[in-house]
Amino acid sequence: MTLEAIMWYYILATLMGLGAVGLCGMVCRPHMIKKLLMLTIFSDAIELIAVLAGYRISATQPPVYPGGVIQGFVFPNPQEAANFANSAVDPLPQVLIVTAIVIGLAVLLFLATLASQAGRKFGTQNLNKIEKRGE
Repeated sequence: MTLEAIMWYYILATLMGLGAVGLCGMVCRPHMIKKLLMLTIFSDAIELIAVLAGYRISATQPPVYPGGVIQGFVFPNPQEAANFANSAVDPLPQVLIVTAIVIGLAVLLFLATLASQAGRKFGTQNLNKIEKRGE
């Protein structure tokens, strides 16, 4: 096993551990703000795992074909297209991650607003205390 493969496994294991910590924190913590922080950690870990899955070690260029110019587009022959596809980074995981980051930020802001309103109404952010008041 090469050093590069060991590093990839180390990074993957670290991200999986970070995701597990975030998931455990969301489930085990009774405080709403701590749950939101753990949700952020969990989503960031999952997004980084998706970036890691879409990364190619042999990629040397961005996923933009260099044949395009301002005056017109030069269509590549099949060999050039195959060489470009083998040396370019896959853009789909990158696009999905950017979308997930934007949606995650919107959800986080919405949940933070709800937590703030619940804190004002009940006087606490602790879900156990709020549940006891409801009984």
